[in-house]
Amino acid sequence: MASSTSVIEAKVPQDAAVRRAALDPTRSFIVQAPAGSGKTELLTRRVLVLLTVVDEPEQVLAITFTIKAASEMRQRVLAVLERAAAGEQGDNTYEVESLELARRVLARDAERGWQLRRNPLRLNLRTIDSLAAQLARALPVVSTLGAPVGIAADARELYVLAATRFVEKHLAELDELLLLLGNRIDRTVDLFAELLANRDQWRRYVPAANFDGPELRGVLEGMLAELVEARLAALLAALPDLDEACVCTCLRTAAAHYRVLQPDDCAKPQPKAWWCDHWASLEHLPGSDAAALGDWRSIAHAFLTGQGTVRKSVTRALGFPTSRNDSKDLGVDDAELKANKTAFVACLAEIAAHEEFVGLLGEVRALPEPSYKDDQWVLLEQIMRVLGRLLDELRAVFAERGELDFIEVSMCAMTALGSEDAPTDLALAMDYRLQHLLIDEFQDTSISQFKLFKQLLSGWQPGDGRTAFVVGDPMQSIYRFRDAEVMLFERARTKGIGPVVLESLQLQVNFRSSPDIIEWVNTQFPAIFPTRTDVETAAVPYAPSTAFREIPGEVRLHPFAGGTVAQEAAAVADLCRVALDERPQESIAILLRSRAQAGPVVAALRDAGLPYRSVDMDVLGERPVVRDIVALTLALRYPHDRLHWLAVLRSPAVGLTLADLTVFCRDPQDGRRAIPAQFADAERIAGMSKDGRARLARFRAVADEARQRASRDALMPWVESVWLGIGGPAACRGPDGAVSAVDLDAAERAFQCLGALEAAGRLWRQSVIEAAMAELYAGIAVDDVEQAGGIQIMTLHKSKGLEFDTVILPSLDRRPKNDTTGLINWFERSSDDDYRLLLAPLERPGRDLRDADRLSRLIRKIRERRSLEETRRLLYVACTRARRSLHLLARLEYNAQGDALKSPVGSSLLAPLRSVFEPLFEARCAAAASEAEVVATASATAKRDDDAPDRFTEDSVPEHDGVTNTHPVAAPPLRRLPADWTMPVMAAFRPSRDDSAAPLDRKPPPLWGGRDGRDIGTVVHRQLQLLADGMAREGVLTDSGKAVACVRAWIESEHPDWLVPLERGAEQAHPLAAKLRRELQAEGMPMSRMNAALVQVWKAVHNTLEDDVGCWILAPHAEARSEWALSIAEASAAGHAPRAANYIIDRSFVDDGQRWIIDYKTGEHEGSDLAGFLDTQFERYRPQLENYADIIGRVDSRPVMLGLYFPLHAEWKAWQPGRA
Repeated sequence: MASSTSVIEAKVPQDAAVRRAALDPTRSFIVQAPAGSGKTELLTRRVLVLLTVVDEPEQVLAITFTIKAASEMRQRVLAVLERAAAGEQGDNTYEVESLELARRVLARDAERGWQLRRNPLRLNLRTIDSLAAQLARALPVVSTLGAPVGIAADARELYVLAATRFVEKHLAELDELLLLLGNRIDRTVDLFAELLANRDQWRRYVPAANFDGPELRGVLEGMLAELVEARLAALLAALPDLDEACVCTCLRTAAAHYRVLQPDDCAKPQPKAWWCDHWASLEHLPGSDAAALGDWRSIAHAFLTGQGTVRKSVTRALGFPTSRNDSKDLGVDDAELKANKTAFVACLAEIAAHEEFVGLLGEVRALPEPSYKDDQWVLLEQIMRVLGRLLDELRAVFAERGELDFIEVSMCAMTALGSEDAPTDLALAMDYRLQHLLIDEFQDTSISQFKLFKQLLSGWQPGDGRTAFVVGDPMQSIYRFRDAEVMLFERARTKGIGPVVLESLQLQVNFRSSPDIIEWVNTQFPAIFPTRTDVETAAVPYAPSTAFREIPGEVRLHPFAGGTVAQEAAAVADLCRVALDERPQESIAILLRSRAQAGPVVAALRDAGLPYRSVDMDVLGERPVVRDIVALTLALRYPHDRLHWLAVLRSPAVGLTLADLTVFCRDPQDGRRAIPAQFADAERIAGMSKDGRARLARFRAVADEARQRASRDALMPWVESVWLGIGGPAACRGPDGAVSAVDLDAAERAFQCLGALEAAGRLWRQSVIEAAMAELYAGIAVDDVEQAGGIQIMTLHKSKGLEFDTVILPSLDRRPKNDTTGLINWFERSSDDDYRLLLAPLERPGRDLRDADRLSRLIRKIRERRSLEETRRLLYVACTRARRSLHLLARLEYNAQGDALKSPVGSSLLAPLRSVFEPLFEARCAAAASEAEVVATASATAKRDDDAPDRFTEDSVPEHDGVTNTHPVAAPPLRRLPADWTMPVMAAFRPSRDDSAAPLDRKPPPLWGGRDGRDIGTVVHRQLQLLADGMAREGVLTDSGKAVACVRAWIESEHPDWLVPLERGAEQAHPLAAKLRRELQAEGMPMSRMNAALVQVWKAVHNTLEDDVGCWILAPHAEARSEWALSIAEASAAGHAPRAANYIIDRSFVDDGQRWIIDYKTGEHEGSDLAGFLDTQFERYRPQLENYADIIGRVDSRPVMLGLYFPLHAEWKAWQPGRA
């Protein structure tokens, strides 16, 4: 096997010449690198080559779009430098070349004194967001960034706050909009918040002051006219060789005949036969100017049916009569009438043979007029007029919170660079320092980012020795939802970036997948992708690949005709089991289009006992227990919210039947009475069943008692108290009656999330709560997240850039979530060297589709077509993740008659593969249907488990309210607690008299600060963990000798705010103030002591980063962990079972062969005897850390070292266990 591998590695790829050319440091390139073609390695080698020709490493700037990609590139560069420094020679020609490049870099390093191996962050490899932040901070006044601020990873809260304040202030100016939205303030706020999230696309069209409606209308209508003329020009270019005179004569004659036969239809001002006037004036076919649109529409009406196909014939209804009666009425010979019709039908036959022209003619027919209707403009002007003030409100929120979003930072960066005609000092300095620019994943560039790149290169001149190197793959552009514009790749390829012209290169060798997989992809995708590039629809053609590795592989299709989602999920689990049995050490990925599809797959894997990794996939917010908690929260908060009160009473913890709910909620006041007001209605309750009365009484008793204890200032403690009292945890059980750990975890996470929302003052809007619950995910569900192989579940988008031995693609048939309609709908299109915006306001409801706003429909149609093109690319990305095995699964349901399968949804991943799957569906249809019938019958006749615990029951109770169901469906059993359920009595705690039997105090309460101290300590621990984890993610990997320098360099680059001095009395001006204040507030810190606490947190972290020992502790050592949670079984008193003990180690890592265990102590000593204080702390906490050492020693044989670190004093005590 070793010799075989060596031979494979020694092979020369077919595109070796292209790869060598890409390393020329004197030329600029744009490289298309399909999946698996070694893009990152090519970038790494290009960086090495460029480092050999520059004076300083910072003159080479490589930009990526993710921290992970930047870290991977940095690690690859450092790894080859280390190997070269160690004298390695390489095992094959490729490695020899890489190591020779690295030795040349080391020689340049020694010559110039760079010390890259000791200062790896001098490698200028960064994300686009990091670059923008650096540029904006360099000139805070010019960029308008102002004082140092933080950058919000998720700015939705800031958008909603700004939109809320804006709407409250400008209600009178939004009358038209509010009328359109049914006076729904919450919907209005959400729509304005969505606009803020996309403001980089429309902001430059909104003047900062002196709004001029007519001027803006002229600009927008001019852009619309350009689009119309471009479409008409394309139509003329595709025009077949027709007899133009014949067409015009036929239509003029038809118009004249129609006016005589149907005069009422031609009556103005709005004639039904609108096309008649256009035909009557046709002397020749129209041109491509916007004024000709009406004429072309009328021609399209003559040529095409309502479905867009060419007419087979024409009739009297279009002015082509042939009857004798009509001949008499017209005074024309019937032979002449027939001749006119025959001539036009011949023209139709000629047109039908030109599909491209027919398609373009159909699009032209749907084009809007190059002007707004008055009612459209009234609404659009009202919105556009106030957008400047909306932006002002957002800036005010940014200033108040001390945070910006990435859009604002990017805009500030472009402002800091100035323009091509008026560059700033920063732009001139960047122009001097920057010699070589590399951009990774260029297909995911947005228009705003492209403009930033142009500004970076604006001062470059041909022949000045500077180069740009752009790498990407249009076939893998799948981030349209992040405003990625795939057509920018084609634009850069043909026109360059700013003054820099790029030579085009194409890689084709795939180093990842087996020949079988590549052959299948090369066979299927040329038919799936379009044959040529289309700028408007963002269509890109397919580029084939060639296999490099000689490994066995397979592609298997698994159709489910009429099957269920559960059956498909079970099949996924079976495929995973087979793959693990055959190749236990290899990786398996289950890739899904959306997180919403993960539920059945996760359940099937759990049922099969298969461990898996699932990061941000298992959506806890969709679990019934979380929905019940949200319903209880909103019900207690809003007594008149009948919907959520009904959900609470129906939930498993209360369990009213539909019959009892109907009696209880039947209201003569038509539902205007609050549900809680009915709890004392004895007459109403008497009509309920005995069981229902008992359940309602139990709920009422718990809710009343909890209300008496509830704080007036906090809702969530009351909610949690009620949930516990009614038996919420006891109702968290699976179908088998066993306690569901997943549901209990979901409940705990839900209460934490809702509590955080309340602390932030955001708990009062249902849309905010729903958004937060949609982002509530289960943790990583696997025993060892570091294991090499195993099963992983992730979205297709997260799989981008990854590879796996086996890839399973289920749910290909599922419909994706539709695009939402915004307050204004827009589409930004490329036009020569600039961009044009199509803009339409929200459509008015109730308008007949035939009269609907053509502009809105056009924008929606363009976006739909772009979405379909991206679906094709998403399928390509999914299929090219596999090394050895690719499995594709899809379901199709039967039609209403049950005799055929439905067609796949056009926007699904199955639609492009329909021709591949369809024969399999047809062949297996009968067998699959029979199997499904047998399964359904067996399921229907299965008996219930009568031995289920009586603490939780499935009842066969009457679930109707007197309404007959004409299509009876077997309803699921009502799962609920017994009516007499009571809270379990907790055993009284009695302290042991035997001190030796007392449990170890794992985290002794601090002696120095009470509750405030605990809150400060929690926030400090969290900040140190975030910094340490951030360095680990970016791959700032060093040995102990370089740790301090690397940590400080990284902090200065990525988190400079921690180095900004903080002065008492000016706490709120600090860039971290808003962030730390929110975190302290979430922990319960009173506002009266907030400033003092904020100073303590900043001081603790700042001191750590200024201290050599503190930097060494945070550095990403081997096997580093922060807040390391451990659980072990500890012995209990005689006769009792072992108990589970939980520990959290603040920081642990391996350095120089020793396992370090470190605890942070955030207490502060204000007296003079600091040494005495530290000694006291050491004696107090030494037993705790030595217990940690004993626990770790059971699983790790390496020597252990212990340490106490005091961030507020930058002091340190270290010792070996038992040798202090």
